[in-house]
Amino acid sequence: MFTAMLLPLLSFLATLARANPYAPCAHTPDQPGPRSTQATRLDARDQIRAEVSHLGGSERFANYLIIVAARESSLRPGVIHVGDAESSAAAYRRLRNKHIAAGHPLARRRDLWLTYGLFGQNSNYLRDYIADPRQLCTVPGAVTAYAAAGRRAIARMRGCVAQPTWADLHRALQRGKICPDGRGERIPALLGAVPLRAGDLG
Repeated sequence: MFTAMLLPLLSFLATLARANPYAPCAHTPDQPGPRSTQATRLDARDQIRAEVSHLGGSERFANYLIIVAARESSLRPGVIHVGDAESSAAAYRRLRNKHIAAGHPLARRRDLWLTYGLFGQNSNYLRDYIADPRQLCTVPGAVTAYAAAGRRAIARMRGCVAQPTWADLHRALQRGKICPDGRGERIPALLGAVPLRAGDLG
């Protein structure tokens, strides 16, 4: 009886997967992205806070991520950033052989290496932290990858930054610049100037 009940559900899930080959993203690159409403934004904030807590990160990290997500995606976890398609394609062409050398199972799926999710993450630069680029459309996938990439960036910037701040983290992950380049960061100055503490990112 249980099997009989389960089969329709499995069939429904398979239909959904065929309908959206980019699931768990909310749409495909040729479709409009999900709407942002007050309810969805509040839910995304709650999910970010819960995931940061699950990772053992600080409240300040959660607040930082919410600021970044509000600007990059209007707090829409499942969005594909189609406006970044050219930069994603260029990054894929440059890094494809590294994907292959790393043995990534989706290395040859050029169509999947896009920019996704809450933080506008170019999946090409996160292959060490994700099994499937599309998982950046989920809150756990996006937050976990951001934290892992952040820890690695902080370790790399020690040679040019004596005490990394939140602005340094933002520059490294949102603009790809490990060392200061004289430009300001688009996060509140009061947060940007605060030094990062051990364990902030979980």
